[in-house]
Amino acid sequence: MTNQELYELEFALGVNLPEAYRTLLLHPPFTEDSSTAQNLGLHDPRGLIRDNKTFREYTDRRSKLQPPERYFVIGSMDCAYYAIDLQGDEALPVLEISFRPDREVYSTYESLDEFIRIEQESEQEAAEHDAKEAAAEASASPWRKRLIIAGYILGWVLYIVYKAQHS
Repeated sequence: MTNQELYELEFALGVNLPEAYRTLLLHPPFTEDSSTAQNLGLHDPRGLIRDNKTFREYTDRRSKLQPPERYFVIGSMDCAYYAIDLQGDEALPVLEISFRPDREVYSTYESLDEFIRIEQESEQEAAEHDAKEAAAEASASPWRKRLIIAGYILGWVLYIVYKAQHS
């Protein structure tokens, strides 16, 4: 995200974002195509504006999260919003909040740093898993091809033998 996009984001929502979060937006530790970057809107200021407006508009006034403007949605995934309290602790705890209008808080991460660290570990585990699967598929691939070809040849041989016996 650029400084201009960050300014437009803050202006559109009438907020001053904490410096730690501004730094995250300007220098995200995730590649643009990573699922975490996409879920957290790190490269999508319009998506963050949309999520925050939706959060504010549809939060039930009986919810414990009042006023909803106090919270800034940093992203959404797995049927939950992730938000920081703009008037809260300097460490920026991250709240996992239900999509439902009652906005039940599922869990809280102690800080934005902890939340990002956990997401980085999750991205790393997913990358390692994908690499292992790709390696397993690559090593099995030659044998799979040979079996398919052998099955095809065997099918033709059986067809020819059948035709020879029944002609």
